Amino acid sequence: SGEERPAASGAGSGLAIEADSAKRASPIWRAGYESGDLSHWPVNFCVASHSCRVSTDPAAPQGHYAARYEVRPGDRKIANGCRAQSSRGADYRPGEYWFRVRTRFPKGYRSSGAYWQIVHQWHESQSDGAVDLATFIGAGLRPHLSGESRGVFYRYWRGPTLATGVWHDFVYRIKMARDPSQGFAQVWLNGKRQKMVG
Repeated sequence: SGEERPAASGAGSGLAIEADSAKRASPIWRAGYESGDLSHWPVNFCVASHSCRVSTDPAAPQGHYAARYEVRPGDRKIANGCRAQSSRGADYRPGEYWFRVRTRFPKGYRSSGAYWQIVHQWHESQSDGAVDLATFIGAGLRPHLSGESRGVFYRYWRGPTLATGVWHDFVYRIKMARDPSQGFAQVWLNGKRQKMVG
């Protein structure tokens, strides 16, 4: 995350769900924007009026409201970089979790490999603050799921170029484990299971 970087923006839909098992009938946590604000999210990093906005434009794929998160050059840094985000505010204990997040990049949006952009991230309960697993948006607007374990950086998935101006449906199945040989991740993008690396 460089000192100066182009404006980065994306919108999150009105749905973020976790379940601790595919067999579980109902989510263990759900957050969205249907209240018209960020009140469903316990932790919000919004340093300026443009950082985190909830509105009906663009129309959400489910419900009425979506949030727009935007980082601009010169934004005040939080921790180790510039950010605009909402969070559950809790780390994850070892176990298997399912997540669903809908994300949209505005028309004309361009990404770059010169700086990092994280759109989804997870920390396990023994985290030192570093991102244990995250979906980054790289050059050419290509997502990739990467993580760090015991000082080693891994890439688990590299997705196709994402179209701008449309919603993308990300579904993740993640097993958090202190032993890297026991953990795993699977990704579905727009209903299609993705081929993982390795």
